[in-house]
Amino acid sequence: LLHDTRSRSLFETLKRDIASVSPETEVVGVEIELHNPWDFEEVYACLHDFARGYEFQPEKEDYLIHITTCTHVAQLCCFLLAEARYLPARLIQSSPPRKKEQPRGAGEVTIIDLDLSRYNAIASRFAEERQQTLDFLKSGIATRNPHFHRMIEQIEKVAIKSR
Repeated sequence: LLHDTRSRSLFETLKRDIASVSPETEVVGVEIELHNPWDFEEVYACLHDFARGYEFQPEKEDYLIHITTCTHVAQLCCFLLAEARYLPARLIQSSPPRKKEQPRGAGEVTIIDLDLSRYNAIASRFAEERQQTLDFLKSGIATRNPHFHRMIEQIEKVAIKSR
């Protein structure tokens, strides 16, 4: 759990709370220092340095990034680093209880896995969009010529990068 020096006691409280409901969960605290948590360059550099220096063991441990409690800048940086797999983690989004239903009840937690291969509908959408683009570039020309297909795929890559 990344936290600054000022939040050390809050970290200890959270660690005890987690242990009380999930004793098998190990919470490891890492102190980081940010002078301005709303400065994109500073936050990204700090989190990137942490990610590169930490010895993650995703085959043995499960990593979670709670994005709800960050600044918007930190949320964006965490997302980018998790999506690029510098942080091999899933995201947690939490929300308070709905006041009308249970004003004093527990809130909700959603876990977001950025591994798109787990989302068939999204993967299918990307595949369909790519096929439509290739069909458009081929202008209805049906061919089995592998050189033509490679050329069309290269044109697609150039077009995407030049947007």
